[in-house]
Amino acid sequence: MKSNFFMFLMLFIGVMANAEFLTIPFAHGDPGVQIIQYSHMLLIENPESEILDTNYTFTNKESAYQLRYSFFKQTVPDYEHTRAAFAMFCLPIFWNIAGYEAQELVNFNDIDVKKDFNGDYGFFGFIRDPESDFCSGFKYVLVSFFCKENKGIIVKTLLFNNPSFIRFDDTYLEINNSFRFTE
Repeated sequence: MKSNFFMFLMLFIGVMANAEFLTIPFAHGDPGVQIIQYSHMLLIENPESEILDTNYTFTNKESAYQLRYSFFKQTVPDYEHTRAAFAMFCLPIFWNIAGYEAQELVNFNDIDVKKDFNGDYGFFGFIRDPESDFCSGFKYVLVSFFCKENKGIIVKTLLFNNPSFIRFDDTYLEINNSFRFTE
């Protein structure tokens, strides 16, 4: 038991020592992105929130959802630890959007991220009953993070109240694929 605790303690100290030297090479700004606005997507004023600055917000005529985009550019070119920095940068954003330390994050397949969004990698999480002001008025949030190395990060949040909204019809697929990183 003592040896397991000691090994865990040494591993924790090693991770913390490495994390201390990890630079987070992202800042608010446009990483080079093309937004595709389909006919059902109405551009509305960005809601104010201390959690996350939003660059674009869309809804439909029925206000069945809000699709919000936030952009972060990479500030250190050819950074060696971009994937680790991406995860460390995005996790607190996810927790702040939820209003609690939600744990449900899943990696996207890197090949799909490249094909669908011209990015390198990403992950997403689903939040039920968010507690933050960012999600005020919504019961469900699907948060997706995408990174293109040497460009930056796109945070896509889809907020909605009716779970049947998530169905793989043309409207949902258009909402889901309404951006691409530029070259």
